[in-house]
Amino acid sequence: MHTICYAAYMRTQERASTALAALIPRLARFAANRLEQGEGALSVAQFYVLQRIAEGVVRGSDLAKRSGVSPATMSGIVDRLVVAELVRREPHPEDRRALVLSLTDRGRALLASGERRLDDGVASLLESLSREQRDAIAQGCRAITVALDARVATVTA
Repeated sequence: MHTICYAAYMRTQERASTALAALIPRLARFAANRLEQGEGALSVAQFYVLQRIAEGVVRGSDLAKRSGVSPATMSGIVDRLVVAELVRREPHPEDRRALVLSLTDRGRALLASGERRLDDGVASLLESLSREQRDAIAQGCRAITVALDARVATVTA
Protein backbone atom coordinates (compact mmCIF):
# COMPACT_ATOMS: atom_id res chain seq x y z
CA MET A 1 0.00 0.00 0.00
CA HIS A 2 2.79 2.40 0.94
CA THR A 3 4.46 1.85 -2.46
CA ILE A 4 1.23 2.66 -4.28
CA CYS A 5 0.74 5.85 -2.27
CA TYR A 6 4.34 6.89 -2.86
CA ALA A 7 4.01 6.22 -6.60
CA ALA A 8 0.83 8.32 -6.74
CA TYR A 9 2.58 11.06 -4.75
CA MET A 10 5.53 11.05 -7.18
CA ARG A 11 3.23 11.26 -10.22
CA THR A 12 1.47 14.26 -8.63
CA GLN A 13 4.82 15.83 -7.79
CA GLU A 14 6.10 15.27 -11.33
CA ARG A 15 2.94 16.76 -12.81
CA ALA A 16 3.25 19.80 -10.53
CA SER A 17 6.92 20.34 -11.36
CA THR A 18 6.33 19.81 -15.08
CA ALA A 19 3.35 22.15 -15.10
CA LEU A 20 5.26 24.83 -13.17
CA ALA A 21 8.35 24.46 -15.37
CA ALA A 22 6.17 24.94 -18.46
CA LEU A 23 4.44 27.94 -16.92
CA ILE A 24 7.56 29.86 -15.85
CA PRO A 25 8.58 31.10 -19.33
CA ARG A 26 5.02 32.20 -20.05
CA LEU A 27 4.81 34.06 -16.73
CA ALA A 28 8.18 35.68 -17.41
CA ARG A 29 6.95 36.94 -20.79
CA PHE A 30 3.71 38.12 -19.19
CA ALA A 31 5.65 40.01 -16.49
CA ALA A 32 7.99 41.54 -19.07
CA ASN A 33 5.05 42.76 -21.15
CA ARG A 34 3.32 44.28 -18.13
CA LEU A 35 6.50 45.98 -16.85
CA GLU A 36 7.34 47.41 -20.27
CA GLN A 37 3.92 49.08 -20.64
CA GLY A 38 3.27 52.73 -19.93
CA GLU A 39 5.48 55.40 -18.51
CA GLY A 40 8.64 54.23 -16.81
CA ALA A 41 9.15 50.90 -18.51
CA LEU A 42 11.34 48.45 -16.61
CA SER A 43 12.96 45.16 -17.54
CA VAL A 44 12.23 42.19 -15.30
CA ALA A 45 15.85 42.30 -14.08
CA GLN A 46 15.59 46.00 -13.19
CA PHE A 47 12.28 45.41 -11.42
CA TYR A 48 13.80 42.53 -9.44
CA VAL A 49 16.77 44.67 -8.38
CA LEU A 50 14.50 47.54 -7.31
CA GLN A 51 12.46 45.08 -5.23
CA ARG A 52 15.55 43.67 -3.51
CA ILE A 53 16.92 47.14 -2.73
CA ALA A 54 13.52 48.13 -1.29
CA GLU A 55 13.71 44.99 0.90
CA GLY A 56 17.07 46.11 2.26
CA VAL A 57 19.63 44.33 0.07
CA VAL A 58 21.92 47.33 -0.32
CA ARG A 59 25.26 45.99 -1.59
CA GLY A 60 25.85 45.12 -5.21
CA SER A 61 27.73 41.94 -4.30
CA ASP A 62 24.77 40.73 -2.23
CA LEU A 63 22.37 41.54 -5.07
CA ALA A 64 24.55 39.54 -7.48
CA LYS A 65 24.60 36.52 -5.14
CA ARG A 66 20.84 36.63 -4.59
CA SER A 67 20.22 36.98 -8.31
CA GLY A 68 22.66 34.30 -9.40
CA VAL A 69 24.53 36.65 -11.74
CA SER A 70 28.12 37.83 -11.81
CA PRO A 71 29.07 41.02 -9.97
CA ALA A 72 29.90 42.58 -13.36
CA THR A 73 26.40 41.82 -14.70
CA MET A 74 24.80 43.24 -11.56
CA SER A 75 27.02 46.31 -11.77
CA GLY A 76 25.72 46.94 -15.29
CA ILE A 77 22.09 46.66 -14.17
CA VAL A 78 22.72 48.99 -11.23
CA ASP A 79 24.63 51.44 -13.46
CA ARG A 80 21.56 51.77 -15.71
CA LEU A 81 19.31 52.27 -12.69
CA VAL A 82 21.63 54.99 -11.36
CA VAL A 83 21.72 56.76 -14.75
CA ALA A 84 17.90 56.59 -14.84
CA GLU A 85 17.89 58.19 -11.35
CA LEU A 86 16.04 55.23 -9.84
CA VAL A 87 18.88 54.14 -7.54
CA ARG A 88 21.44 56.10 -5.58
CA ARG A 89 24.97 54.89 -4.73
CA GLU A 90 26.39 56.28 -1.51
CA PRO A 91 29.49 55.53 0.54
CA HIS A 92 29.04 52.79 3.13
CA PRO A 93 29.04 54.37 6.60
CA GLU A 94 31.54 51.84 8.01
CA ASP A 95 33.44 50.47 5.01
CA ARG A 96 34.90 53.22 2.86
CA ARG A 97 35.63 50.73 0.04
CA ALA A 98 31.96 49.76 -0.26
CA LEU A 99 28.92 51.53 -1.64
CA VAL A 100 25.36 51.32 -0.37
CA LEU A 101 22.42 51.30 -2.76
CA SER A 102 19.10 52.96 -2.05
CA LEU A 103 16.01 53.83 -4.05
CA THR A 104 15.37 57.41 -5.06
CA ASP A 105 11.86 58.82 -4.80
CA ARG A 106 11.50 58.18 -8.52
CA GLY A 107 12.72 54.59 -8.04
CA ARG A 108 10.17 53.97 -5.29
CA ALA A 109 7.39 55.42 -7.45
CA LEU A 110 8.39 53.33 -10.47
CA LEU A 111 8.64 50.19 -8.34
CA ALA A 112 5.13 50.82 -6.98
CA SER A 113 3.84 51.42 -10.50
CA GLY A 114 5.40 48.18 -11.73
CA GLU A 115 3.94 46.25 -8.81
CA ARG A 116 0.49 47.67 -9.60
CA ARG A 117 0.80 46.78 -13.29
CA LEU A 118 1.77 43.21 -12.42
CA ASP A 119 -0.91 42.87 -9.75
CA ASP A 120 -3.61 44.22 -12.07
CA GLY A 121 -2.52 41.91 -14.86
CA VAL A 122 -2.46 38.82 -12.66
CA ALA A 123 -5.81 39.77 -11.13
CA SER A 124 -7.32 39.87 -14.62
CA LEU A 125 -5.94 36.38 -15.30
CA LEU A 126 -7.42 35.00 -12.09
CA GLU A 127 -10.83 36.66 -12.19
CA SER A 128 -12.48 33.76 -14.01
CA LEU A 129 -11.25 31.21 -11.45
CA SER A 130 -13.26 30.02 -8.47
CA ARG A 131 -12.40 31.15 -4.95
CA GLU A 132 -11.05 27.66 -4.22
CA GLN A 133 -8.78 27.76 -7.27
CA ARG A 134 -7.44 31.21 -6.33
CA ASP A 135 -6.86 30.03 -2.74
CA ALA A 136 -4.99 26.95 -4.00
CA ILE A 137 -2.80 29.13 -6.24
CA ALA A 138 -2.07 31.50 -3.34
CA GLN A 139 -1.15 28.57 -1.09
CA GLY A 140 1.13 27.11 -3.75
CA CYS A 141 2.78 30.50 -4.32
CA ARG A 142 3.48 30.87 -0.60
CA ALA A 143 5.04 27.39 -0.47
CA ILE A 144 7.23 28.07 -3.51
CA THR A 145 8.29 31.42 -2.06
CA VAL A 146 9.38 29.73 1.19
CA ALA A 147 11.33 27.12 -0.79
CA LEU A 148 13.02 29.80 -2.92
CA ASP A 149 13.87 31.91 0.12
CA ALA A 150 15.45 28.87 1.80
CA ARG A 151 17.52 28.21 -1.32
CA VAL A 152 18.65 31.85 -1.52
CA ALA A 153 19.62 31.74 2.16
CA THR A 154 21.96 28.81 1.50
CA VAL A 155 23.49 30.54 -1.55
CA THR A 156 24.13 33.84 0.24
CA ALA A 157 25.34 32.31 3.52
